[in-house]
Amino acid sequence: MKFLFNFCRLISVFLTLMLILFFIAPASNAQVAEERAVISSDPSLTSEEMPSLQKFNLSFLAIFYGPSLKDPSRSQPNLSGDPDPDRPVNLRNFINLGYNLSDRLAITGTVYGTLQPFLQQKLVIQDPFIRVSDNSLFNSGPFNLYADFRVYFGVSSVSRQSDQYFGIQTVEVATFAIPDSHFSLGTYGAVRSNVFGKHGYGYDLELYLGPHINYQVSPTVLATLLYEMRGAHVFGAKFGNMINDGTDLQPGLTWDVTPQLMLNPYLNVQTGGRVNLKTTTFGLLANWNLF
Repeated sequence: MKFLFNFCRLISVFLTLMLILFFIAPASNAQVAEERAVISSDPSLTSEEMPSLQKFNLSFLAIFYGPSLKDPSRSQPNLSGDPDPDRPVNLRNFINLGYNLSDRLAITGTVYGTLQPFLQQKLVIQDPFIRVSDNSLFNSGPFNLYADFRVYFGVSSVSRQSDQYFGIQTVEVATFAIPDSHFSLGTYGAVRSNVFGKHGYGYDLELYLGPHINYQVSPTVLATLLYEMRGAHVFGAKFGNMINDGTDLQPGLTWDVTPQLMLNPYLNVQTGGRVNLKTTTFGLLANWNLF
């Protein structure tokens, strides 16, 4: 267990170095669906604030990737504002079953799929994964660091077609509550490595960084502003030849409707091309803790 979390720390340093390459890398015209560092538990929750420990928990998380605000269609817009046939409006659904090893450590299995209500109208099952997480890998006053280590199993039809065996990923979330204020700062970070066979194609390294600032409007409502950056390396390409996989700005609100239900409506403003209502989309993240 200790080895895994030391590995997470090393990967965090590696992420910083690779993002330097990301900023100086040539931009890519490839359009891929957005990824988030999906976390079903509150990364800022310290052991002193946790309720009485229950062994199992079950949650359902959904992320809606919506259409353009100005010219809505069945596809999300590209950087020019035109509908992108490779990025349909879709809903990603995650079912998480976790077992709490302690008040900080947990092991969670996740199955998920992508629902495309338009165009081909299909449900695409994605690779399931398992993660080991620490809600407070490091905590000092208003600062907290969440970390987890994930293994993805390449059993979906998408992975079989791309000859992908499995993937490993680390996710870190650093948060800092500014004393005597309603503001807090934070950063999401993630590094994923995918292992392919000899006929593989796709990304063998994916990087993500998401600094954000929050304002506590009320005990149940949080105003959020997130800036996302992504970089990637194509399998078979020269080492260090990173591509810019997109940037965006996401203003939104997080509303704890009940202690079990959280809603996060937001706007996705693509910052890699034209910034207007045609390239801006609506999104919604919902998390429901069943028990």
